[in-house]
Amino acid sequence: MRIVQVTDTHLFADPATRSLGVETDASLRVVLTAVADLDPAPDALLLTGDLGHDEKPESYERLAAFVAPLSCPIYWLPGNHDSPDTMRPALGERGPGSHELGEWRLITLSTHIPGIDSGRLGAEELGRLADSLGEAHSLGRPTLVALHHPPVPVESRWLDRLALEDSEAFFQVLDRVGAPRLVLAGHVHQEQMLVRAGVTILTTPSTCGQFAPDSPEFRQDEVPAGFRVLDLAADGSFSTRVVRVPGSGAIDEARLRWMREGGEAPTNDRHLEKPAS
Repeated sequence: MRIVQVTDTHLFADPATRSLGVETDASLRVVLTAVADLDPAPDALLLTGDLGHDEKPESYERLAAFVAPLSCPIYWLPGNHDSPDTMRPALGERGPGSHELGEWRLITLSTHIPGIDSGRLGAEELGRLADSLGEAHSLGRPTLVALHHPPVPVESRWLDRLALEDSEAFFQVLDRVGAPRLVLAGHVHQEQMLVRAGVTILTTPSTCGQFAPDSPEFRQDEVPAGFRVLDLAADGSFSTRVVRVPGSGAIDEARLRWMREGGEAPTNDRHLEKPAS
């Protein structure tokens, strides 16, 4: 099974809107063109949150139209900038839940807290995680868990303040029931691979603006946007890579000057005071 993870698209009802100097619609189209050119093609697309930014139906409807030509199942989960109730009519019923991907089990979780940028699973999602993991282990299925907020720090102080609040409870479930092979997250707009007690935890670049890694304060990165490819074998082994897409995540010139030289912030950017995370 080939799975492609696309995350943090931050679409707006107005397709011309920029976030942190990036036109998110245009950048996503460039990224999805690269996804469509993969050989072999993806068997499934996994969208790991912050898919819209303004919680409006038009944002999710346009996203659904963008991914439809890939002609593969679309699995999705909400991020802190999303509205789960608004997403479902546009993106369908493959939202947070337990799904079969060949020999693998995919468990998608919601960490969404209305009006809050940090995340929380809560008792209901933690219980569902325990039940789904336990069933997968009893059937001998390798398991992939996906959620928006990473359950471990990424060593960027400003991002770690917006983290998963009940990460300790998350790992208590894994330690008690049995760990998955992989955990996938979005939220941090950067590529990382972290390991905790034998579990590989991966974060993936946004399809729009990127955050500089290992930065104590908010800082944008000039690297291109991207997506993650995961090839999942029936025996539970896997391989993965991040694909950076030239021409995506392009920051407008006013924003670049501001980033490099300081001075007055550009006026065409709606998200300077509270960065999209």
